[in-house]
Amino acid sequence: MYLDKQTNSGLLTRLRARAATGSRLAVSLATHAAGVDSAELVAAANVARQTGTTEPWRTILPIDEHLALLTRCGWRVERVVDQVELEARAPAGRSMLVTARPAASATPSS
Repeated sequence: MYLDKQTNSGLLTRLRARAATGSRLAVSLATHAAGVDSAELVAAANVARQTGTTEPWRTILPIDEHLALLTRCGWRVERVVDQVELEARAPAGRSMLVTARPAASATPSS
């Protein structure tokens, strides 16, 4: 959430390019419900946070958009776990743990 979408894309693409056979990527993704404007949500979230101006969140997306980004960058998603499954008091749908492996025939696109 601390990197912008373009930086995330570049990082994921470069990680995929260097990933050895058998590698696994594990990422924690800040998410929100589909149908909500991501830019508006990020702006509102940063206003509400004490460190929103000095340490702003930059990328919060619906899980489908995050998964599509991983796929475009050459990763094959294996598992998606909502944080609420790991921590009962966590708000559902706000954070996902995703594991992925390098796609078999990947020519990642930025």
